[in-house]
Parts: sequence; structure tokens; C-alpha cells
Amino acid sequence: GDYFEVELRAESAVRLYQPAIVTLDGGAPTHVRRPRHVLVYLIDTLRADRLGAYAPQGRVRTPGLDRFARGAATFVQARAQENWTKPSVATLMSSLLPWEHTAFADASEVPRTVRLMPEILNERGFATAGFVANGYVSRRFGFRRGWDHWRNYIREGRRTRGELVAADALAWLDQRPADQPFFLYVHAIDPHVPYRPPARYVEMYDPDPYRGPVDFSRDATLLERIKTGGLRLSERDRRHLVALYDGEVSYQDAQLASILDGLERRGLADETMVVITADHGEELFDHGSVGHGHSLYDELVRVPLLVRVPGLPTRRVDGSVGLVDVLPTVLDVLGEPIPDDLSGRSLLPALRGDGEDAPSFSVSGFMEHWRSVASGRFKLVARSRGRYALFDLEADPGETHDLSDERPRTLAYMRGLLGLALSETRDGAHRQRRRPRHRPSRAAVD
Repeated sequence: GDYFEVELRAESAVRLYQPAIVTLDGGAPTHVRRPRHVLVYLIDTLRADRLGAYAPQGRVRTPGLDRFARGAATFVQARAQENWTKPSVATLMSSLLPWEHTAFADASEVPRTVRLMPEILNERGFATAGFVANGYVSRRFGFRRGWDHWRNYIREGRRTRGELVAADALAWLDQRPADQPFFLYVHAIDPHVPYRPPARYVEMYDPDPYRGPVDFSRDATLLERIKTGGLRLSERDRRHLVALYDGEVSYQDAQLASILDGLERRGLADETMVVITADHGEELFDHGSVGHGHSLYDELVRVPLLVRVPGLPTRRVDGSVGLVDVLPTVLDVLGEPIPDDLSGRSLLPALRGDGEDAPSFSVSGFMEHWRSVASGRFKLVARSRGRYALFDLEADPGETHDLSDERPRTLAYMRGLLGLALSETRDGAHRQRRRPRHRPSRAAVD
């Protein structure tokens, strides 16, 4: 293709590709004390803007996560590489982009040639256990490999409530081989639909009586009806729907706190690396819809990423990172070799206070085959048929004002950045025929 050079100085003094900005909150950097154990706690469907670490003025109460964040590194601009569970978790576990691991369609599975985090750590002597409350992360789709102990609550017909999952994970900690390092993966389903938090959590955000149609105890597929226009909501109904979601977040926070407290009581906290994140977010009318699996706006792809490593102080890291970076980071912190064929990069330099910013990618293979790239303060969303939207995330975090016409040089730079990234990977998804629309709010196992 043609070559071109873009200079942005005429429009902005902000560089799009720049060293990560790191704020040190907990004293001078210290050496990494190699942890023995790893806990990855994934909260399904959790928006980053529901946590105090990301939205200090927000209304949602998450004391457990807030307490954890005060002793961890907070990656402010972390994004998932997909907008629904299966391909996103496959990226987390493999450090491959969705078009590389190919598990991005409803029926597709992770190929056996793709090595997952539990396989790698199990081969290196770790006891591995997975407690998963999402049916897509299951044997059926290639996720069972590498686990010494495994439970998928949906596939086994078990209840998925957060306190039950947390209790099982803590029980496993008491039963595991005490002389062996462990990798524990907990995949909590709340706040995924159906939104049915205990009443006291709903009352935190909607204390007034409600008798409208938004009731997931009567209709678990309610969100799909709203999404497709089959049910129109009043403003009061919308407020109640958002209150249900926020109540689920606060409920799940309490379950996470029980796991973290359990590590403390067992004397494991000081020798365990803990990663807390999400597979994707959830739209709550931000761009006219609800649920997930349909766009790449930040309400769906910006996720929390909190990492605590014993011996390292609290930090806030503003550089762009992704779930694709979790596996190499875990291996690097443990002092284990990092395979050469991973697409992610270790975030250990950023955890120490260094590290270069690199663009993060959020990829959707469904509906209109959206692609996006975020770098520095800017984000480009590319849709099918050559449609682009450019956003300044600092001035417009809600992604409502398209700057494509106002900043042509920035648009050209970001388009070139996205094109270069796609050309250097096996992005076959954007050349395939349109696949059936994914409907995660309807699926019985998502």
C-alpha cells in the first residue's frame, strides 16, 4: 500500500504513543518478592466505572475492591479484547488476540494447539483449580485443560450465587497440597443477567417501592426484550434496571472480600499474586442499548485491572493495556519463562514504575465486525463499510462526540495504527462473511 507520514503537532501537543504515566502512592519501589501462588478473580460483566478506584465520585459501594485497590496497582486504561465472555476469557488465558485463538463464534472452541494459563502453570508444578460460574468457560469450548480441580456451576446444574462460589474456592484452599504452589481461578457470574441481587443491595440504589415490569425473577430474558425493542421502559423503569445492576456489583464485592479475607486468615496473602479483572462490561443505555456483545464503546470493553504483587507498592498506571497482557505478566512475576508466541507483553515493568505505553485493542467479530484501537487519550472505533469514529477519551469519556472531521491528522494516524496492527496479526475475522448476531442476554450459559 501507500506510505504516508503524519505529524500531530499542529493539532495537539499530546503524543499518542508515549511512556506510561505511573503515579506512585505507596513509597519507593522495592524488589519483587517472587510470590508462590496466583489468584485470578474475574467478575463477569463488570464495568470499570462502577469501582471507586476508577470513579471516585461514583455512587456504587465497593468497599472490598476499594480496600484491595489501596494496596495494588490500578491499570486505569485496561481493555478487554472482545465484548463477550468466551473470546475474552480465551484471550486472558492464552495471551492471543481473538482472531489468533479463533474462539470468537458461538460454536467455536479454543483449539488444542493453543496453550492456556492453567496448562502452562500446571506443567511447571502448580496445583490448579478453577471455579467458574459461566457456561462458556467450560469443557465444551476447550477451557477444561490443565486443571487439577475444576467446577463449572452452570454445566453441572449447580447454583451460581457468589457466596457459594466463594465458599467452594476457600474450601479448596484448605484441601490443596500445602507444599505445592497454586493457581486459583475464580470466575464469578454476578453482575451478569439476570440481575437479581438480594433486596438489601437493591435498596442501596433504589429505596422506593417499585412494581413495574423490570423483574428478572419473573423473566430471566427480560434484557433481551428491552434490547430488541420488545419492551419499552419509562425513566422510572430504567432507574430501577440500573439499580439492579449496581446492586449486583455491591453484592459481588462482598463475595470477593470474603476470598481476600480468607487469604489473610490462612496466611497466604503475603505470598500470593492477586489479579482482579472482568471479561467485559455492560451497556446501560449509554449509547441507546443494554447488555453486551454489540459494540466496542468503553462501557463494554474498558474493564478493571487491579494487580497486587507482594513487595510492590500501590500505583496508578495510565498506559493502555489489555487482558492479552495478563498471562505474560503472571509468568514474569513468578520468574517463569514467557513463551515467544504470545501477543501480550509483561506489565511487570509498569508494576515497578517503568514501561512503554502501547496501544490496546478491543475486537468484536459479531454483528458489523467492529474494530477499535486506543492509544494515549484517543480511541478509534472502526465499523464495517469503512465507517470510523474518533474520540478524545479525556474530554469525552462517554464517546459521544466523533472528532473524525475535526482532527483529520489524528484520524489518519489512528487508522494507520489500527491497520498496522491488523496486518501484523492473523485477523481473518474481518474478512469473513457476517456471522449470526450473538445474543448473550438470551443465552442460557453466558
